[in-house]
Amino acid sequence: MNPLTVRRVAIVSVWIVLGGFALERFLAFLICHQPTSDWTLERVERLIDEEVRVGWTREQGEAWFDRHEIRAFFTGVDGYARRYPDRVRNAADLAGLDEDQLSGMLFGTIPDADIGSCWNSEIKIMLFYDHDGHVTGNHIETFSYEL
Repeated sequence: MNPLTVRRVAIVSVWIVLGGFALERFLAFLICHQPTSDWTLERVERLIDEEVRVGWTREQGEAWFDRHEIRAFFTGVDGYARRYPDRVRNAADLAGLDEDQLSGMLFGTIPDADIGSCWNSEIKIMLFYDHDGHVTGNHIETFSYEL
């Protein structure tokens, strides 16, 4: 093959790759999920900072979730840890807590949250309870259902 042909093949190959990437981005834009919720990570963090207090009882935590219409359930850390051991340990660590000091947590989920992702996303909120039944810390994480 002569050098001119090799160069043309290389240029065409680059344009094919760039065109494929541009087409993929365009199609993603067309099918991009638009959240229907006005919940953002910043809003959740602000509300937790302003409203949630260390020392709250389970009832106060449940009332907070209910007031903001966030689906939540209480689970003992041991039961949840059996199903998701790494998630509980990591969340407790991120909240600066020792897993052994916890008795349970309120676990809330905000579906279809606006976290800046093109895909359907959730915000997960965990309020951790000590063995006396009081909030001892919290953790917030996001999750996107990406292809």
